[in-house]
Amino acid sequence: MALKIKITCVVDNSVKISSKLRGEHALSFLVQVGPACILFDTGNSPDILEHNLRELGEDPMRIKHVFLSHGHYDHTGGLGWVISNTRRPTVIADTNLFEKKLIRVEKEFKHIGVTITPEQIMEKADLKLIKDAPYSISQGVAITARIPRVTPVEIITGSKFFIEKELMIEEDQFVDDRAMVIEAEKGVIVIVGCCHSGLINTLTYVQKTYQKPLLAVLGGAHLNEANADRINKTVVAARERFKPQYMYLNHCTGLEPFIALRNSMGAAIKDFPAGSILEF
Repeated sequence: MALKIKITCVVDNSVKISSKLRGEHALSFLVQVGPACILFDTGNSPDILEHNLRELGEDPMRIKHVFLSHGHYDHTGGLGWVISNTRRPTVIADTNLFEKKLIRVEKEFKHIGVTITPEQIMEKADLKLIKDAPYSISQGVAITARIPRVTPVEIITGSKFFIEKELMIEEDQFVDDRAMVIEAEKGVIVIVGCCHSGLINTLTYVQKTYQKPLLAVLGGAHLNEANADRINKTVVAARERFKPQYMYLNHCTGLEPFIALRNSMGAAIKDFPAGSILEF
């Protein structure tokens, strides 16, 4: 018997019309698969995360696992609040999560990484840092391995994101960026945070690893600053190669890429603001 799957968008840039939820440039999903209750990313502001969970009627004490898709503030900012308001959850992330991440604003660099230390996390949670291999959270729920970069148009170059490493500043290649895969009865569900690895790269990995139909893709596709060539190639790959039944896109996808996907794939492309709930 297939496990019941419920995915709730807790935090996003936008909220459902007439909702009492609050929005911010951030992302967080509550993922419930059978008895497993997993928080996928923690948004940016603890107060917004707390407010939205309360408005949704969700008890944070039920959260047993927290997965961090990558080490940016808008996905990790609520972590301190989460581990203080749960019963010692397991926090899962890539070993490179705590790299000093920067963004270049004109000629200056601004820190945009994780603000809580591993030591602070381990005081209130179990910390599981994974390197190359995938990681199984519970029955039917897994974190991908590091995503192979096989698509030329998704090679990271000339971006505004950097890391500080051994007193040197270099372009961030986002080796810590991972996705979550849920095996449903009719296919797989892929949840991405910002998808800095590239949507084509990520779905290529999932398709090769699972060899099952793509039931749904959720989250931010990080196409908001992509050029026309990359957007076009992403649209064509989604429509002709991956053929997901649905794509629920939000956060950093960008309006023009969303419209391009919607024009190409019709009602298969949907938005997913805070307060939205999917059940499979």
